[in-house]
Amino acid sequence: RIADGEDFAGEWQGRRKDGSLVWVELRTTVMRDGAGEALGFIGVAHDVTARKRAEAERDRMTTVLAQTGDAVTVTDPDGNGEPA
Repeated sequence: RIADGEDFAGEWQGRRKDGSLVWVELRTTVMRDGAGEALGFIGVAHDVTARKRAEAERDRMTTVLAQTGDAVTVTDPDGNGEPA
């Protein structure tokens, strides 16, 4: 779509130089002249890896809680917490 001159917004997963996975949110806009001809692109990339990890953990915990018939309590190492 970008090559066709359309704006783009989306997420992409890639690898850093050290081999670790990274999630990036991308937004690209076409720059045009007064006649509407494409001159180039402006792009912004934002690392959203931490958010994606948190979403995956939330989804995992939601699945675990939905499949258990038992009470589940989430606590810290000292035993303090609230029922989930």
